Amino acid sequence: MYYFEKYTLVASLLSTIVVVHACYHGELDSRALSAMAAAPPPTVQVRNYTRPPPKRIALRNVKVFDGSQILPPSTVVIDGDKIGLDDTRVDETVDGEGGVLLPGLFDAHLHPTTIGDLEALISYGVTTALSMSCWPIDVCNSLRGQVGLADFYTAGDSATSHNSSHARRPGFPQDQLIRSPADASWFVANRVGNGSDYIKVVAEPGGMTQAEHNALVAESHKFGMQVMTHVTGFNAYQMAIQSKSDIIQHLPADFPVNETMARTMLAQKQVSCPTLTVDKATVDTYHPAGWTYSTSVQSLRTLYAAGVPILAGTDSNDASNTTTASSGSVGIPIAFGAALHGELELLKEAGMPTVEILRAATSRPACYFGLHDRGIIAPGRRADLLLIRGDPIANISNTRNIMRVWTAGIEYEAVAKP
Repeated sequence: MYYFEKYTLVASLLSTIVVVHACYHGELDSRALSAMAAAPPPTVQVRNYTRPPPKRIALRNVKVFDGSQILPPSTVVIDGDKIGLDDTRVDETVDGEGGVLLPGLFDAHLHPTTIGDLEALISYGVTTALSMSCWPIDVCNSLRGQVGLADFYTAGDSATSHNSSHARRPGFPQDQLIRSPADASWFVANRVGNGSDYIKVVAEPGGMTQAEHNALVAESHKFGMQVMTHVTGFNAYQMAIQSKSDIIQHLPADFPVNETMARTMLAQKQVSCPTLTVDKATVDTYHPAGWTYSTSVQSLRTLYAAGVPILAGTDSNDASNTTTASSGSVGIPIAFGAALHGELELLKEAGMPTVEILRAATSRPACYFGLHDRGIIAPGRRADLLLIRGDPIANISNTRNIMRVWTAGIEYEAVAKP
């Protein structure tokens, strides 16, 4: 009935987990940027929904994933918004039909901008959405705390420079550009003041200098903020490693990460969010010279073999909607929710064991993003739960066979059908 994490998070990483955003394909095709220029500005989302009275619900005949195996059928209790202990006095009983109960899934890199995006995520069992860029801040904040939907967190504006492809995206706030290492102080203070949950930094050719990256990471750590770094290629990946960014988003597709780089990341307690989904889509769509999807897969295998923690993320976005400017996408729409299950399948194709893949979408992002109230099934933890049909350890595609979903104890009934 309990899910126990099988690894220990180093204390120093807990104190300052840092993250930098990556829209992997940011500079590949000017046509995509031009197509975005006419998009109207994003608007604040409004949804009227109050939390229903708390109930104690017994989920009977469910097989809990405990972090390493699927346990025999048992009972899990939802007590209000948390997982409880007492199954003797309940308001409702649910027959789990022998299904497998997983912690709610995380997408550790995506760009939701509407209530509809959050609805799509929760319908696929994604209960926590970690946005890697979003602006304006009032639009971002309107997605927070939406009862009964995916729980939203964001980096807000990303740190980039005036000559960066990211800075040319329509609507990007030009007054937030980094022009020297000294700018790190006001930039980080501004993100903290606006309520960003972590800091995003962009590493790309022709963008910020190594000194500017280093200053942003160091300043973020002073505030105890996580730093995400977006990378667009091998040199950018080296820059992210050298800056000691906490979580490096995307993989290089021009030259593979080597063993020395992987060992350095492990020694510095850095984490990888590969986003194979957008990498494959970028190569397939734009065919950038010298870039191959197999290079990204080789990088992932090197990182995993070295013991670098891997997180599941997709770069999901809606490149066609009216809030494209704040999503950070450049013309490759990736479906919210469904793409996360595809990412798990790509990680399997790349050679990761299914148990590790499940951790990459549940307990591991909870741990490295400091969201210790979720990610495992244990009493007192947030009742974010996904009930599926079939064994995901035997076949990772079984995560698509969604039976029921709960977020903070509230069931979302319009679940996606396989």
